[in-house]
Amino acid sequence: SAPQTISVIVPALNEEDRIAACCEALLASDAVMEVIVSAGESQDNTVTEAQRAGARVVECGSGGKLKRGRGIQIDAGLQQASGDVAVIVHADIQVPPESWSRILEMLQKNPNVIGGSLGSCFEGGGLSLCAVGLLNDIRAGLFSIAFGDQLQFFRLAPVMERSLFPAIPLMEDVELSIRLYGVGRTVHLFGGAQVSMRGWHQKRLPRAILIIRLFGSYLFKRLWGPVDTEAMYRRYYQPSGDYTALDSD
Repeated sequence: SAPQTISVIVPALNEEDRIAACCEALLASDAVMEVIVSAGESQDNTVTEAQRAGARVVECGSGGKLKRGRGIQIDAGLQQASGDVAVIVHADIQVPPESWSRILEMLQKNPNVIGGSLGSCFEGGGLSLCAVGLLNDIRAGLFSIAFGDQLQFFRLAPVMERSLFPAIPLMEDVELSIRLYGVGRTVHLFGGAQVSMRGWHQKRLPRAILIIRLFGSYLFKRLWGPVDTEAMYRRYYQPSGDYTALDSD
């Protein structure tokens, strides 16, 4: 049947300052039937603020039962979702209201499409960040590989029935793109979301280089077998020693 409802999964860690506004904006759309905040081991009031805004909360990692990583958080949220379509939204992304109808209408008209991504740009970004946004669109549009800040979406039932979502600490967005492409047509809807610059204020070039190297390394290594994404996760955060800052980027 044609999809009518959307479950939004928001992975969050130490997001008390923005999670309520994020959830309220998402729930303002009639197409969004639920917002599920998949919270890591936050040291602030993320959980309370999300619940106050009307979101359902799934707490991950309590008692050390789950390892760190956004992919693990998202997977926990998906296990509780009940919409026809799932959309992954990071807490620092602003989504235009018309985006939901664009996603639903595209899936309704194209039953062979299993999912895809929505283009994004960086708020107040200069030339360098505009270039990053353009390259992101080119990669997603030409090669069907989206990053997490490009609002990945998919039909929920087939993904869950086939266990397509990768519960891994890093590169879950890349692996999901590859898996979706392997079972059905995927699309990239250009334009739409606005991403916070908070992760790019300092060391833009070194961060971009690290992301490109990890991305390339992941694609190469997966050709030969399973990839140690936990080691990649440690490498991604080790330069700053901060293992929380980007889990909710």
